[in-house]
Amino acid sequence: MAINHLRVAFRQGTSVHRVVDDVLLTLHAGETLALVGESGSGNSATGLSVLRLLPAPPVEYPGGEIRFNGQSLLDADEAALKRIRGNDIAMIFQEPMCRRLTRCTHWRSNSAKFCCCIAVWGESRPRRGASEP
Repeated sequence: MAINHLRVAFRQGTSVHRVVDDVLLTLHAGETLALVGESGSGNSATGLSVLRLLPAPPVEYPGGEIRFNGQSLLDADEAALKRIRGNDIAMIFQEPMCRRLTRCTHWRSNSAKFCCCIAVWGESRPRRGASEP
């Protein structure tokens, strides 16, 4: 999966608020990436955009692309996205209250940090509903 110069914006009336600007990253099959940042830094908007989980409108993609196996995810229809979601690409969102729990000490800090993990399985992961050998 490759994200090239992704821009994400939210339209509110006649105003457009850019929340993500010029993200570049590549993930290969079997890799996982954690996007970690302050609240409002765009990590969740980036992660949700990978599988087009943000409502359009108000979300807009004024620039860039997200490609998986040669296909544009920003141009993919809902049926194609449903086949990819959870099978080839998955998202894991950090529970905001987790940073207050002792078992999640890696998130504890004085400033709120939020995380969105993107995992790309590609062809190496068995498909849901596929028969086991």
